[in-house]
Amino acid sequence: MILDFSSNRRRRAAQDAPPPAPASRPRAQHIDTGSDTLRIITPIDRAPECTGCHTENVTHLGVLLTDVSLAQSEAQLLSRLRQTLLLTLGLTALAVVIAILMANVLVIRPIEVMQRAMTAFENGDDSVRITQRWRSDDEFTRLADSFNHLVDSIVRQKQELEKLTQVRQQAIMDERERIARELHDGVAQFLGYVN
Repeated sequence: MILDFSSNRRRRAAQDAPPPAPASRPRAQHIDTGSDTLRIITPIDRAPECTGCHTENVTHLGVLLTDVSLAQSEAQLLSRLRQTLLLTLGLTALAVVIAILMANVLVIRPIEVMQRAMTAFENGDDSVRITQRWRSDDEFTRLADSFNHLVDSIVRQKQELEKLTQVRQQAIMDERERIARELHDGVAQFLGYVN
């Protein structure tokens, strides 16, 4: 409120008039009172519409004294700081959880699937293959394909080796039988000659 003791009419006119814009009163001063109050003193310059009420030689009509409680501002700032800190912590925790879940789905699970398949193959299960449950074309997919090709190749070589072993065993058995027949037939002929 602007105080003007010259007349009631002038006081009402000053009350009804909008305060000057901050640009028109560039001089403001902060006075530290040592308390939780910010006191701002701003001079009120004479505006052109005040010429009828005030003389030309008066440059300042008065002073606007504003006291602002810093305790309330500090409380608001602390509240906003707490809210921002809690929001930041919450978003960080959410980002960490999402990163862990993504690492689990994209890295750990494929490795566990491959490890189980390799352990089963090591224990003698020749039918094990890595089924690609994940639908990406990455290193894990290529590694699973390589493992499946390796297992197919080992199983094929194992089957060929078993066939060769069976053929060899059969050849040995046939040769033994042939030798036994020749020995039997040769001994029988010799005994026949001796008689």
